[in-house]
Amino acid sequence: MKLQNNILFQNISGIIWIFIAAIPRRLIFPLKGLFAFNYDQGRDFLAVSKMIYEKDLVLIGPTTGLQGIFYGPWWYYFLAPLIFLSGGDPQKVAVFFSFIGVLTIVFLYLLLRTVTKNNLLSALLATITAFSNLWMFGPTNIWSPSLTPIILIINVYAAYKIFTSPQRLYFFLLGLSTFLIADTTASLNAISLIFLIALPIFFKKYFYKTNFIFAVLGSILILLPRILFEVKNNFLMTKSLISYLIEPRIYGERLNILSRLISRIDQMYQLFLQGFLDGNKLFGILFLSLLLVLVIAILKRKQTFTKIKKDNFLMFLLFFLITILLYFTVYPDRIWDYYLIMIPTLFVILIAKIFNYALDIKLQKKLSSAL
Repeated sequence: MKLQNNILFQNISGIIWIFIAAIPRRLIFPLKGLFAFNYDQGRDFLAVSKMIYEKDLVLIGPTTGLQGIFYGPWWYYFLAPLIFLSGGDPQKVAVFFSFIGVLTIVFLYLLLRTVTKNNLLSALLATITAFSNLWMFGPTNIWSPSLTPIILIINVYAAYKIFTSPQRLYFFLLGLSTFLIADTTASLNAISLIFLIALPIFFKKYFYKTNFIFAVLGSILILLPRILFEVKNNFLMTKSLISYLIEPRIYGERLNILSRLISRIDQMYQLFLQGFLDGNKLFGILFLSLLLVLVIAILKRKQTFTKIKKDNFLMFLLFFLITILLYFTVYPDRIWDYYLIMIPTLFVILIAKIFNYALDIKLQKKLSSAL
C-alpha cells in the first residue's frame, strides 16, 4: 500500500510540476493581450461567425498554399464553440489556446512516462520542452498548427498501444488522429496518406489485420466532409491537385535532390538546436556526440540490441521521421518551419528512448555485478 501511495504521489507531483513549468512561456503573454491576430485569424473568425450566426455549415475549411485545395472543416468546428462562448473576443480564445499549449507539454510527459516507464527521465525531458524557446513545443497561436503537436502525441500513443496491447479503439484513434494532423497542417496531407498506407507493408504483423479496417474508418470519418465536397463540386480539389502535379509552381529556390536533402536535414538540425540547446551549435555537437556514443554502446550490447530489434514502436518512430524527411526531400518547393511542426516532438520521444536504453544497460551491469 505504501509503495502504491508513493507511486501515486510521484505521478501527481510530476503532472503538477510539468503543468506549472509550462505556464510561463504560454499563458502570461495572452493574459497581457500579447498575441498574434492577423489576416488568417480574422478570416477564420469571420468564417466561423458566419457558421454560428447564419447556421451556414461547411464541408471545407480555409485555403491551403495550393490554389483550389482546402483544409477540411474540422478547424472551423473546433473554433466554433470557442468563438461562441467568448463572444468573439480574440483574447479569450488566445488564453484557451495557451492552455492547450500547456496541456500539450503535460500530455508529452504522460506519453514519455508510458513509453519509458521512467518518471525522472520523462519529467526531465518534459521540463526541457516546457522551458524551451522553440514555439513548436505547445504552440499557442490561434491557428490550426497549434493543435498538431497534441494530436501527434495522441497518434503516437495509439501506435504504442497497438504494438503493446492492440485493440480496435487504438486502430480507430490512429486513423482518426493521422488525418486530423493533416487537417491542422496541410503540408502533412500527403505524408499522412503515404504513412497510413505503408504501415501494413512495413509492420505487417500488427497492421496487416482486420483491425486495420478501424484505422481506415477513422481516416474516412475525418476525410468525409472533403469527399462530399468533391462529389458535390465536380472533384474540384482533385483536378487542382492533378494540375499542380503536372505543372508544379515553385516559388522558392530550385534545388537538385541532393541539395534539398542536405537543406532539409540542416533545417531539422536547426530545430533540434533551438528546441533543446537554445540554438548553441557547440552544445549541439557535444549533445549529438553523446547521443551517438550512447547509440553505439546500446548496439554493442547484445542483450539490449536484441530488445531493440524487437522494439517495433521505436522502428515506428524512426519510420515516421524518415518518411517526413524523404517526402520533403522530394517536395520541390520551399519548406517553412511550421511544415515541420511534428519534428521536435518526435525528437523528444526518440531521445527518451535512447536514454532509456542506456539506463537499461547501466541497470544490467549493476545486476551482473551484484550476482
